[in-house]
Amino acid sequence: MACSSLNALIAHAARASSAPGGLDAGVMTIQYATPLIAALLLRLIKLREAHPTLFTFATKDGLANLAAGVVRAGGSLGEARVIMRTFGMLPMLDWLLKLHPKPISALIKFFVRPSLANLDIRNPKVLDTIRVLLLSGFYLGEHVAWLGTKGVLPLSPETIGKAAVFSVRSWAVDVAITVTRLSLQYKSLTARTRALKASSKKTEGYEVAASDEKAGDSSAETSAAAALKAEWATWQQNAMVNFGWIPLTIHWSKPGGLWTNPLITAVIGSYVAYAKSYGVWQRSA
Repeated sequence: MACSSLNALIAHAARASSAPGGLDAGVMTIQYATPLIAALLLRLIKLREAHPTLFTFATKDGLANLAAGVVRAGGSLGEARVIMRTFGMLPMLDWLLKLHPKPISALIKFFVRPSLANLDIRNPKVLDTIRVLLLSGFYLGEHVAWLGTKGVLPLSPETIGKAAVFSVRSWAVDVAITVTRLSLQYKSLTARTRALKASSKKTEGYEVAASDEKAGDSSAETSAAAALKAEWATWQQNAMVNFGWIPLTIHWSKPGGLWTNPLITAVIGSYVAYAKSYGVWQRSA
């Protein structure tokens, strides 16, 4: 029994790591955990100095070197995630072509001859177009900054910094748009949940209950309850990730940041990594 459970766990983990975003979520989890692990190791050094008879398993220099190595590993993992996003512009181009089969003329109209209709963010197509442009700016800025730091592009440190800031600010605006959309979806889902609860005993709070239909219940109500439950689950997973990104994108967008303690970034980043990993794990079940 234990062996079969372990096999099932390994198979599930393999599916999750090969799913879209699964590998990045796993690497991100380790990346943001490394500063916390290093801080714990440095704390052990202080405890060892205070209680030398209790902590004899490692030397001070050994723990310090291990902490430094963990931090370096975290930096390498962060760089690996940048490399993994090398082809991030391709999905953006695909998204743009699906929105606008003639992208050049559509973008010229969008920028050069804007109208109230093509700037109405209540239109899903307009909002998606804005998001494509923002995320393209994120990828482009990140690629330019990374290539500049590696000496591939002959850029000054000032130009590299501007490219990095442009990248993260484009991403921050996209996060703000996504959070706004999630807030509107929350209101819509809440209203639909209350309406369904008023018409039948299908919901409990904001969670749609399991559909154990009694005799006489309509199949339409059953389908509505199941669909609403699935929409709530999707909303919760998206909200966990995007609301977690808010403080980090603002921190990275602001000169000097919002805080100086790297452990704050590590804690928030670890939460986002967990949220992403949880979503991938659920979808790959």
